[in-house]
Amino acid sequence: MLFLLKYLRYCCFADKTRQGRYATIISGKLGILSERLRKKDWILLEEIGAFSCHLNFRWTAKRHVEKLHQAGYQVWCYTVNNPRQLKHLNNLDAVFSDFPSRFFR
Repeated sequence: MLFLLKYLRYCCFADKTRQGRYATIISGKLGILSERLRKKDWILLEEIGAFSCHLNFRWTAKRHVEKLHQAGYQVWCYTVNNPRQLKHLNNLDAVFSDFPSRFFR
């Protein structure tokens, strides 16, 4: 799976010609990585036909996850190293962690 950082939006998707060329190179599902969910992230999700949205769990609210799910996106949060930090986000599709074994007790 390929995840696009915000800066790729500017260098790879600045115009429709580049977007088309780049999209033909990539085969797979696309996701965006963002610190916080903002309007420009919604625009980018739509532009690239994203599969998922990857957010910093510290700035993600339950309502963000619900809205993204309603729009058909998976929601993954990073970097969660303590499962107790996710009590308010029990409806995530996945997490990134430096200590994944802590989530399997």
